[in-house]
Amino acid sequence: MGMKKLKVRSGLSMAEVKRRLRSALSDRHRQRLRALILMMSGRHSAGEIAARVGISRPQLFNWKRRLNDPDGLDGLLAIGHGGGRPPALKGQILSDFKVRLARGETVAELQYWLNRRGIRIKTSGVSYWARKLGFPKTKARVRSAVLRPLSKPKRASLRVQMDQATRDRTVRVVEMLTYIPSFKMLEALVLLVDRTTAQARRVDLPKQLSIEAITAECECSRTSLYRWAEKWRRSGSDWNLFVSTECSPSSRQEIKKFLSNGNHLKGTSEL
Repeated sequence: MGMKKLKVRSGLSMAEVKRRLRSALSDRHRQRLRALILMMSGRHSAGEIAARVGISRPQLFNWKRRLNDPDGLDGLLAIGHGGGRPPALKGQILSDFKVRLARGETVAELQYWLNRRGIRIKTSGVSYWARKLGFPKTKARVRSAVLRPLSKPKRASLRVQMDQATRDRTVRVVEMLTYIPSFKMLEALVLLVDRTTAQARRVDLPKQLSIEAITAECECSRTSLYRWAEKWRRSGSDWNLFVSTECSPSSRQEIKKFLSNGNHLKGTSEL
């Protein structure tokens, strides 16, 4: 007597399953779809199908059971954590990580933020999660910022100088637009200005102006502070030029709207 042939009654057409197979991007999805096609053909036993796709018989029957669940094919293709080391990012941390990726934060910034929350991860791990979440190197914002860790510029300095009107303007924007992506950068510049002023006066540096305090307040790394300070100097200490070239598009739009609503300060021109 021959071995019993395995059949499924999924309510799916063979054409639909084959179409999903052609468009599948994951090897694990393709493996499950090939097993389903063999089961739907009704010409193979469970042992033959398992051997062909490279799984065990219990695993094959587990897939069959999932196919008969209410989620059907989508449930079969839903691949969760398969054991081993648990994922480094999950839950709210993963959601916040996605938001920070969308803002264009660098590898160093993301690694520093994760480390402060007790998640020890290398820069290569941050890059892996960025690609896994759909931020490939070919994406402009990620290529230029997220997937290329920045080193301190040569002759790095944290000296940032602004005239009083420019500082007041930046403070006003920071106080009113706390939700914009470039908020941290502008807040850090104000603190670095106050730090530079205190150092120039040769007075005792307040604790809140130490590098550690500034990085904690702005939730950024030392590298980010050096980079932002360097960008400010390269702009020639021109506030409008700096905002136009260094702030994110959405931040520029919000700042322009804020200024156009009668919130101009002395010396402020249209961006």
